[in-house]
Amino acid sequence: MHPQLFAHYQKLADTYGPEPAYLEIGAAPGGRAILAGPWFADRPERVAINLNAHEQAEGIAFRRANANDLSGVFADGAFRSVFSNAVLEHDKAFWRSLAEMKRVLAPGGLMFVGAPGFIPSRQTRARIDGFEGAAKATITFDVHAKPDYWRFSRQAFKEVVFDGLELLELKVVGRIPRLVGVGRKPG
Repeated sequence: MHPQLFAHYQKLADTYGPEPAYLEIGAAPGGRAILAGPWFADRPERVAINLNAHEQAEGIAFRRANANDLSGVFADGAFRSVFSNAVLEHDKAFWRSLAEMKRVLAPGGLMFVGAPGFIPSRQTRARIDGFEGAAKATITFDVHAKPDYWRFSRQAFKEVVFDGLELLELKVVGRIPRLVGVGRKPG
C-alpha cells in the first residue's frame, strides 16, 4: 500500500476508533495489510481474508475466502470494523462483496473502503490540447494488476458502496485519486 494511503487509514483509525473484532477484506500478505499497521498492533481479534491467504502476519488470522460469499465463513454481525482497500476494482462482482461486508458488520459498526476513483482535473484538460472531449477528461489510477475491472466516482461511493450506511467521511487521497470512505451501519 502506498505510504500516503497507509497514513490516511491510520488517521481514520485515530478519528473513528474502530473496535474489535476487525475484518480486512482482500488483505495484502505480510506487513502490507491495514490491520498490520501501528494503530492495530497488539489489538485483538484481527482477521483477514484473501483468495490466496498463504502468508501470515503477526497477530492477524489470515483465511482463504472469497468476499463474494462469506456465508459459510462468518455469521451476520460478526465484526465491529470491516476494512477493504484496493480490492473492489479487482472484483468482477464487487456488489456481492459489498453486500457481504455489510452483512458481517455489526449494527453500529464501521466500514472503511478505499478504491481507485476518478476526478476532473484542469491539468488533464490543459494537456489534451485540441481534443473536443477535453472538458470532460479525468485523472484515474492506471490498471495495476489483472484482473482490473472498475473505477469509482464520489457518487458511486455515496450511493452504491455506502448504500444503507451512514456515510461519515469521503476523501480523495493522492494526486492519482483513491477514494476512501467510512460509513456506520445503523443500529
